[in-house]
Amino acid sequence: MDSHATRQAFNAATSWPSLLAQYGATETRDGWACNCGYPHTHETQLTITSEDKIVAYSPNCRWAPHKDSGQARDRFSLYCLVEHHDSFIAALKAVSAPAQRQQQPAAPDRNTEADRRAEAARKRAERARQAETTRSAVEARAAQDEKLSGRAQLVLQMLLATAKDRDWCRPSIAALCQFSAGLRTNGKPYSERTIQLAIAELEAAGYITSEGHGGRNLDTAYRRFLAIPPDVSTGAKIEESADANFTHVHEEHVLDIESREH
Repeated sequence: MDSHATRQAFNAATSWPSLLAQYGATETRDGWACNCGYPHTHETQLTITSEDKIVAYSPNCRWAPHKDSGQARDRFSLYCLVEHHDSFIAALKAVSAPAQRQQQPAAPDRNTEADRRAEAARKRAERARQAETTRSAVEARAAQDEKLSGRAQLVLQMLLATAKDRDWCRPSIAALCQFSAGLRTNGKPYSERTIQLAIAELEAAGYITSEGHGGRNLDTAYRRFLAIPPDVSTGAKIEESADANFTHVHEEHVLDIESREH
């Protein structure tokens, strides 16, 4: 069997869920969390394209090329990378050997599809529980924080609303400006500069951390909520966590927050 036929046969005999699970990846709501060894901070790193190949959201992923690179990886290529140190020749020899061919289907079938889905659901539920704990801690701390400005309080509420049941979000500065108009009693949106200053204040006070650019217009950065603020003097552990979409902000907080705006 030639190399092209061998590659096609391998791809036909395996599926992405079984192969990724075999290599330690975990299914998420919108893709897969890889097990490539890089310390990713986001929940999802991999997605399967319409051509049945994988690409990565992160440029640092070791399993797949970035989604904007114009490249993608098929199942045989991932097998080649993970099990044969990216040696195409070694991978071809392995799958062409009769003994190896008989063993290939066995490994992915050790866990049933139902088992994989149940485990993925359990992990999602645990992440949601941890996220709820983090958001509750942030809200309780902000409610008692007399030093936090009104604009920072309002922006924090918008970030929490955007996060929904997660402990991170990634709204653009422009989206936050539009959001603020509906929450302020005068109906006027915050300027981009005001939003940026409020975010900087929240970072300095230990309510959030930011990852990425998150500059003007539609650029977005990940905003992660901190259950416990950084404490250099005691070395307290920072509990971070982290996705996105809009929801309502509790209206009972709006008037109190605006009364504290500068």
